[in-house]
Amino acid sequence: MSKKSVKYIVECDYKTEIEASEIDFDLQNKLKINNNDSNMGTISNGDKMARWSGESFSIDIDRVIKILNQLKTKNKCKYVQIMYHVDHIGYVFNGLNITKHIEGSIGYRKLMNKIVEGEIDKNDRKIKLLEDELERLKSGK
Repeated sequence: MSKKSVKYIVECDYKTEIEASEIDFDLQNKLKINNNDSNMGTISNGDKMARWSGESFSIDIDRVIKILNQLKTKNKCKYVQIMYHVDHIGYVFNGLNITKHIEGSIGYRKLMNKIVEGEIDKNDRKIKLLEDELERLKSGK
């Protein structure tokens, strides 16, 4: 028995972006510490617990929950992408919705039309650039 492959499009619809930056200062203020304080010592058991090491910084869980709730309720997002922002010591939360459109569905046809229209627009711009270049070469400029 042969399996029929089903064609589909996965649409990622980005709704909003929320940045939580300068979180290093949040931690300093909350704990009333100064990272430049020569009287401060730091001990971490991270080597025992952490399975993944990469660029990151601790962020208050309540702040993350507040951002996620805002994405979910206010912006109606069902999914989130979270990226570390090295320049501002923080995280960028991108709220989005992801939808699968199966061939033949209205959503599938709408997206295919957008793709085709985009390709037509792109080709029209290329043609215009080539026509302008041809005209410039004909005129000797």
